[in-house]
Amino acid sequence: MQRTRHWGMYVDVLLLAGLLAGGFAGAAEVTLPITIDPLKPEHRELVQPQFGSFFYPGPDPYGNVVFIMGQEMATFPEDSYELRYVLFDIGELREFSLEFASMGWVGGSGNPSHFVVFGWQDYKNFYYSYPAESVATRVGRVVDGKHQTLFQLNEIIWFRDREKYQTVRVEVKEVDGRMVVDTFVNDELRMTYTYAEGEEPPAGKVGIAMWNNSAHNAYIKDITIKAL
Repeated sequence: MQRTRHWGMYVDVLLLAGLLAGGFAGAAEVTLPITIDPLKPEHRELVQPQFGSFFYPGPDPYGNVVFIMGQEMATFPEDSYELRYVLFDIGELREFSLEFASMGWVGGSGNPSHFVVFGWQDYKNFYYSYPAESVATRVGRVVDGKHQTLFQLNEIIWFRDREKYQTVRVEVKEVDGRMVVDTFVNDELRMTYTYAEGEEPPAGKVGIAMWNNSAHNAYIKDITIKAL
């Protein structure tokens, strides 16, 4: 099979031609839970990369077709918080679980951190959880384009790995009348935060992000979204 240099790595031309034929157009009504399969055209239509963020199907080192967030950088308006991110066209969710598996890509510094985006209204207004290989692990939000840290854990809860997949799961739900966000790494609860009155996330779109930095890149698979 012919091979070519594409998106900074070698991929199968015929495979990707078939995968991308369906594009990333608007999707039909979706029933949750859903695990987004890059081999299904109707699932690829759910994927909405923002501002040129790189998030497309391709093979991982084990021959599986997964999503790749590679080294290409997105181009953002000046009044935005510059994350490369993808949203999923499944409607607006307030209480949900979003889980995925990540393994460091071949280039750059791999997958030292991820964001799970939620409560997304537009590029200047959204919430996130940030499990990271950094003491800056935190829960935050962007309001009118301005970033706010709501809670900082001051612990490292994620370690990059180019040899095996690890999982991230973020759950946002109401507990005893308060909104809570729980962040799990490899099925272990590593960060929890209860939102103060007036700062609770609204219903909105959900997605996955990394820093808009060519050094941060990953293979991502088993993206599973549930309503809670």
